[in-house]
Amino acid sequence: QHVLIQIEQEWLCLCQNVLSNPFEPKKSISAIIIQSPQEALKILTPWASSSPETPVARPFSPRTAHRIDSHQNQKNHEISQTHSPLLGYTRTIFCLPWESSSSQHLLIHEDHQIVPHGGVWEGALLLAAWLNKNHTNSEYFPSKIDNNSRVLELGAGCGLPGLVLSSITGCEIHLSDKSTGALNNLIFTRSLNEERAHRTRIVCLDWKEPENALEMIEKKPLVLKKFDVLIGCELVYEKETAESLARMLDRALGENGVAYLLQNPRRSGLDSFFKELGCCGLIWREIDLGLVAGRDYCIDGTPFDGEEFILWRIFRNFKS
Repeated sequence: QHVLIQIEQEWLCLCQNVLSNPFEPKKSISAIIIQSPQEALKILTPWASSSPETPVARPFSPRTAHRIDSHQNQKNHEISQTHSPLLGYTRTIFCLPWESSSSQHLLIHEDHQIVPHGGVWEGALLLAAWLNKNHTNSEYFPSKIDNNSRVLELGAGCGLPGLVLSSITGCEIHLSDKSTGALNNLIFTRSLNEERAHRTRIVCLDWKEPENALEMIEKKPLVLKKFDVLIGCELVYEKETAESLARMLDRALGENGVAYLLQNPRRSGLDSFFKELGCCGLIWREIDLGLVAGRDYCIDGTPFDGEEFILWRIFRNFKS
């Protein structure tokens, strides 16, 4: 047990060193994206690619990870079952400037055994950065997002954009997905961020059957009311789900609400999606993503790999 405690202290120390990097803003919100040591070993995360010029929070060598794995398997089954975050491998720390009196951090857990929902996608990082920069811009959000606002993230996966928005605004965030694995991982991530847990709801939501939505923490049916803001990234990939998504937006979007969807424009189903939006009486506009501030401490030191994204604003009643 003392070995595990020592490793936890080393992990915290190294993460704090990265977060205090002088090149970063003095006040920031940082998403620490973690994997279990077992998973990092299994998928051969490139431990050796770190260099002094790339301040990646990489607290464990493979040898140390094997030690942790051995301790968990042999002596501490309960810690292994709860996926203790302090016994994890930090893949990425994503820092965003934040206008607040102090810095904050989020813990986001990845589980790549859940395909394709178990990892933080590039689009999620970009959407989180855009929301951080523009959440107070009345041009994009006519109604101020605050602790009275209700926000729904569709196809949340690991929930990064929704958790970032909730952290900086205090809004009530509903993280929804259909995948059982993704939902269980969201429940775990919620437990890692206890100070925000009371404002975070995990929802099992099938766009084809929204009337059967289920609140996962209390295990009870959830009647979906209208939301002030809807967000999502990479949700359109085939005709059938695209049409269901459009109808879901129509059902969940409040009278003066707004939705922001980040999407790779080359995926299939977009024509069907926009056609169905029109049938629902919804309007859409492409938004200039511009430059979003944030630094992603990636394994290879590159913030984004160049995948093409477009951001769409979808709305009903306010002027475009």
